[in-house]
Amino acid sequence: MDNTSLVDLPPEMRAMVMSLLVPHELAACALVSQTWNKAFTPLLWRHVEDPVQERRRMSGIDRAAIEGGLKRNGAFIQSLRLVTDVLYMDSFLGRCPLTFPLLTSLWIDGVSAGDEDHLIALLNRCTAGLKKVVYCLRDDNWGCFEFDTAASALIEHADTLEVFRLEGDYVSGAKPINRLLCSLPNLKEFCILSNRLSGRGGALDAREIVKSDWVCSNLEVFRCEISDIPRPDITRMIAGEPAYKRVKSGTPQESMDLQRQIYAKLAKFTKLRKLSLGFPVNLSARRHRYVNLDNLMQFDGLAMTLESGLDLLKDLKELDEVELYLLEFGIRSYAEEVEWMKTNWPKAIVGRTYHFPELESDDTNSEGNLYGALGIFDDDFASNSDYNSDSDY
Repeated sequence: MDNTSLVDLPPEMRAMVMSLLVPHELAACALVSQTWNKAFTPLLWRHVEDPVQERRRMSGIDRAAIEGGLKRNGAFIQSLRLVTDVLYMDSFLGRCPLTFPLLTSLWIDGVSAGDEDHLIALLNRCTAGLKKVVYCLRDDNWGCFEFDTAASALIEHADTLEVFRLEGDYVSGAKPINRLLCSLPNLKEFCILSNRLSGRGGALDAREIVKSDWVCSNLEVFRCEISDIPRPDITRMIAGEPAYKRVKSGTPQESMDLQRQIYAKLAKFTKLRKLSLGFPVNLSARRHRYVNLDNLMQFDGLAMTLESGLDLLKDLKELDEVELYLLEFGIRSYAEEVEWMKTNWPKAIVGRTYHFPELESDDTNSEGNLYGALGIFDDDFASNSDYNSDSDY
């Protein structure tokens, strides 16, 4: 009886068997013969990833690029996760193919200041149309990544882009961030993370939101700071100073009108599963041990009260996670809001931290001035189950 080789199987059955193999097994199979090499090489190169924990020179993508494997097989790459360092992107692009015709997922760890043009060049080589783009930007002492310059190249993938995440040490104006929501109709996940400890990052401007036409009606994850809202309801002392020195000025009516218009925008995301308007800050590291809470709070965000327009979000029935960390709320009693959330967001787990001004002292280096309140979670805000701190946006 004739022996049947793997490559003799029907394509759908062969694909099923090959999908069960891990990379080193695929590599071994590719060395069996020229026929097997032709069959297994596309699968071996389908997902390419640098080691995230430790980047070793002359290994992984580095070695493949230097030996010419990246240019020969770049046409097979569907997803690429690249760990970069200073000046590495220029070398990497020189050893890349001119196009990545199948690449739809791009994840870059460690993009640095000065790498903006290299990143744009890489985006332009992804001719299939990217579905997922993640930037984890490097904390540089000598500069900061300018996201605005890369926003236009990202919008070139408007017909296909579904996931966009931006985090790390970067600077961005409000208009480029808002432009993404106005230009990416298929977007499902939108995450713009700010770094409150360094004071860098990006946010949506309230007034830009109001005059914009957001087109991503199928959004499922919205994680972005909304800023520049007048909050005359905040009158307490802030880090020993009168509130007017920190709070965006404006009349109560201006504040309410602007907030209700923003809530109305968010209300259109009826498929939303995750909503985050504020982000936890990890103060466990020793160098962050003495941090005044007020220097991290956001004083120009949504008040998240029924009076300010929270009731406009009543149709977001699919919400399962809501994060409201480091936001200064406008009132001290939340009984109505808690009951409203339990009724209107039946599946949602709502997490927030709240502030105890009475814990503050005049000594800004006092450990009592820490977020002794930072880790305190208000259980009354959790709807139907315990809060899970391992949220993976």
